[in-house]
Amino acid sequence: MENMENNDLGNIRDVPSQKVNKTVNKKTRKILDEYGDLSSKVNLRLRELDKEWDLEKTLEINASTAILTGMILGTVGDKKWYLLPTAVAGFLLQNSLMGWSVPKVVFRFLGFRSKREIEEERQSLIALRGDYDVLLTETEPITPPDTSGV
Repeated sequence: MENMENNDLGNIRDVPSQKVNKTVNKKTRKILDEYGDLSSKVNLRLRELDKEWDLEKTLEINASTAILTGMILGTVGDKKWYLLPTAVAGFLLQNSLMGWSVPKVVFRFLGFRSKREIEEERQSLIALRGDYDVLLTETEPITPPDTSGV
């Protein structure tokens, strides 16, 4: 337990692996390099990011679909299908308690990114587009209003 790393993927020890994490980060850097300062391309990529499913959303949708499917098939067909929602509930419990689960590792391996990783790309693109330049050219420091008389 002492070698556990706490990050936005949960409490994990090299799960799925540093290699997969490096691959995801490399992909993000490559995208940023490709877009340079071309505003129209940046805007297009920002719209794509708005539609990208993060790792947690993917896990939630996958789990709910598997549970509903197992419950329906268990009701109308063979009762053995009830094992599917039971297994999914076990994975959800494991993910809640340990910060990782087999489905999470699989989806991470398939390239799904955390919300933080998606947001980092978004903020990098926004900065690349120049939206934050106004913050660098602010001439007067912003002072809070005087509330001593209130």
